[in-house]
Amino acid sequence: MPIQSVESSMQFPVAGKIRLGIKKESKDGRSEYPSNVPYFVVSDAPGVQEVYGTTPTELHILFFSANEEEIAPYYYKYFSGGYKNAAGKMVGGELKCKGDGCTADYYAGRNAATRIVPTRPCVGPDGCPDGKDSKGNDQCRPELNLYFVLPLVNPYKIFRLDSHSWNNIKFIMPVIKMHAGIDRAQQDPRKRIFTRTVFKLTKYLKEGIKFQDNKGVDKKSDQYLLAIEPMENFAIEYGPKLIERRDALERGLMPSGIEYSSNSVANDQQMITNESGMGQLPPPIADESSQLMKRISDISNEPELVQMFETLANLTGKPQANTEKNRLITARKFEKSADPRSDLIAYLNKGIVANTKREPPPSEPVTPPPTTVAEPIQQQESGTATPPPTNADGII
Repeated sequence: MPIQSVESSMQFPVAGKIRLGIKKESKDGRSEYPSNVPYFVVSDAPGVQEVYGTTPTELHILFFSANEEEIAPYYYKYFSGGYKNAAGKMVGGELKCKGDGCTADYYAGRNAATRIVPTRPCVGPDGCPDGKDSKGNDQCRPELNLYFVLPLVNPYKIFRLDSHSWNNIKFIMPVIKMHAGIDRAQQDPRKRIFTRTVFKLTKYLKEGIKFQDNKGVDKKSDQYLLAIEPMENFAIEYGPKLIERRDALERGLMPSGIEYSSNSVANDQQMITNESGMGQLPPPIADESSQLMKRISDISNEPELVQMFETLANLTGKPQANTEKNRLITARKFEKSADPRSDLIAYLNKGIVANTKREPPPSEPVTPPPTTVAEPIQQQESGTATPPPTNADGII
């Protein structure tokens, strides 16, 4: 079982952060505050602008796990206020408390010597002593952290998006919980498709949202909120684009000096569709190296060659030489040959002939031991020999 202290503090490597708004400077110029915008801010997410532009209103995301705690944790969090350093750069605050509405980890009370974080009851922003700052503004707020992959940008990197909106949490989490829960309930692993289903994440304008300001006055405002839904036709709409992007990435991952080539586009565009008709990612690209490996594997398992491997194994007294793994290892010695099968047969024949010649010569015929001569019959004291017993016919 993993070390619990490490497991609970483990974080996924995040390639970039996608934001819901921009920061504006306060009137006194000493601090900044967030301002919502109708698009995703992707300036801190490498590679996203090249695919979606500078002001995208929708993203195509893929979750890498069906565990909501890993892909969409949400807690009450209280941070210390940010400030401007000597260089004039805004420095964010530190996490002071994190709770789930029942129990909170109080990081502000961490023991300096033991580094142990104490716990305290979590009653939410309204009843918490740290719920509001000196000006009456909320400083303990809910925070949703979304971790996902952008398959059209880079299928190997994780991006993060944070939201402090109750409305976003209420609209996003039910969709994730429903699809992830259905996925976990499937007994057949082949029907677990949550991590292969692409979702569309969009921003939209919702008018007349009611809220209370820091003085308790009821107000209304228009806000840009999040919406999420599974894409049924992602493979059909974006399949060629996804294949093109993945090809480019895999070329960059290939070592120098090795040519890259993929299968035909027609084969690559055969998309997987689950039983509900939901479009998913296309199958992995089968390049020339994987085709060659399959060919070598097929050769090593041909009945004729298996028989030759068995003969050589018997001659050398090494039965493990005829296992599937060792046959494949031997066959791969000739994968760069123009005719791997013929060269492998010649190699095995050479081994069989060499080991046959080393067999010991046939042993000399064994000479039977000399026949023992029967001792003479003892004579009785009278000098008359006692005849041997006979049967009724007089035969000894």
